[in-house]
Amino acid sequence: MLTRDPPGVFPLHLAPIDRMFLNEDHDRFPMTSVIHFDFSGIVQIEALDQAVAQAQKRHPLLRAIIKPVKQNRICWVAATQAAPPMEFGTLGEPLKLVDGEAIDLHRQVGLRLWVQTGADRSRLTVQVHHACTDGTGIYRFLGDLLAVYASLTDPARPPLELVNLDPRLLRQRRTKMADRAIHGTAWQFVVNGLSYAKQLLATRISQLRAPESSEPGAAAAPFPGICKQVFDRQSHDQLRDKAAAHGAMLNDLLVAEFLRTIDGWNSDHGDRAGGKRIRVVMPSDLRDQADFEMPAANMTAYTFITRRRRECRDFAQLVASVRDETAQIKFRAIGKSFVDAVMFLEYVPKVWALFRSNRICMATATLSNIGDPTKRFLTKLPRSDGRLVCGNLTLEEISGVPPLRAGNNVTLAIFTYRRQLIICLRCDPYRFSLSDSQKLLERYVGQLRHHLD
Repeated sequence: MLTRDPPGVFPLHLAPIDRMFLNEDHDRFPMTSVIHFDFSGIVQIEALDQAVAQAQKRHPLLRAIIKPVKQNRICWVAATQAAPPMEFGTLGEPLKLVDGEAIDLHRQVGLRLWVQTGADRSRLTVQVHHACTDGTGIYRFLGDLLAVYASLTDPARPPLELVNLDPRLLRQRRTKMADRAIHGTAWQFVVNGLSYAKQLLATRISQLRAPESSEPGAAAAPFPGICKQVFDRQSHDQLRDKAAAHGAMLNDLLVAEFLRTIDGWNSDHGDRAGGKRIRVVMPSDLRDQADFEMPAANMTAYTFITRRRRECRDFAQLVASVRDETAQIKFRAIGKSFVDAVMFLEYVPKVWALFRSNRICMATATLSNIGDPTKRFLTKLPRSDGRLVCGNLTLEEISGVPPLRAGNNVTLAIFTYRRQLIICLRCDPYRFSLSDSQKLLERYVGQLRHHLD
């Protein structure tokens, strides 16, 4: 079932979190995520074109641009040219960037695609602007795309019925994310926003050290420059067991070892100060059951894990402290404090400018534990030996990374698919070569492998 926009969806004011991602955009550090879907089988281009168009109809913000409309305030408006650019090539070749890596939402929809093919293999690469949607939203869109594509390329099967979506929920999004700010007192809103903003801005955070041989200038790593390592099912299960032995979740172990990896890397590159702080930023999803029919959009907040470097050197103590902190983040819904801070800072332009400037390092790294993206698809596709079957294609692997911010020299994504654990990493392409990124990932993976029996 394809969802049509009811009257009044556009123009739509940007939610504060949308504006934050738009303002964080930087020519060298675009606020965009990259996703690779690797298939067995050859993509049928005409069917893919139709699938993209039909999926876009269901997700208005992925066929919109930003223009000043209501009271000269910027709004989402329907794009006259909604079809995203799509480039074609051969597997193994570098991706072509016709207009550079950044996506200008004032004149382009926040979506790009590349299709590369080889000997009975295909790769679909998707780049999406974070102002349009978070990770959950883009996987809802991609699930719809693959469901439509499957129906078009496998006429022997009954067409897949798409879950109904309600674009009107996009208008309720800002109010829902700001629930505490709206229903609390004005004083509570100011105190919450100011205290959390101070916590983020007043603490000096160390960056991941770039190799001394690196020189800022032209990009040293090709786009998207993603390095990947895979743990098989057995190793994945052993890591879960190791985390459980510490009374923790696997994500706690992954965060703790990432902090230890950053500390060790910086020590190896000349920075041994144990008193310095490092911080990992992690996205959290604010959706609940009432948002099930919401099209792709941002319903995300950020939480932060900060440690002095000397606190990262005893693994047992570190993973216990991370376990306790992540439990508090969930129990106290701390992600909503971040939303309060973002909304508050809009009323304090000078502080807001500092918050989004690249002069301050808000976090050392980003870590996004995405889980199994196919479980976020709204339509259930058939499987074969655990692999998703999409018409004439079978989904073999998933990889990608969240945006790489100015000041955050590394971004890490963790996926599960077919019960495998997939770890993807990207470093600042202007300061780290692809080889440097691979060495950092190998260090992290090596520390995780120490936990395997």
